[in-house]
Amino acid sequence: MLPLILLGVGYSIYACALWGSIPYTVPDNMFGSAFGICTSIQQVGLTITPIMLAWTSTWGTEKTVYNNWSLGFLTLCGTLGICVNVFLYYDDIKNRDG
Repeated sequence: MLPLILLGVGYSIYACALWGSIPYTVPDNMFGSAFGICTSIQQVGLTITPIMLAWTSTWGTEKTVYNNWSLGFLTLCGTLGICVNVFLYYDDIKNRDG
């Protein structure tokens, strides 16, 4: 139950940061397109991730919902997210004065 709660809290924080940053980074005449693109990308991720997780749960000898492959996939997604976040942070400092 605790990992599920932490996942919900993390998703909520991510969504607040994502939607709140759009007006700061996009010209005024492109707000609608920016919100639409962000929504589309978010929905694609919410569609593909459970499918990938179900696919990885069929691998290996353990036939449980969360085997080592599934947890590895979730770890990979989290690690990639952190790496992209750090890259964007340093890119913002270097090219856009923070």
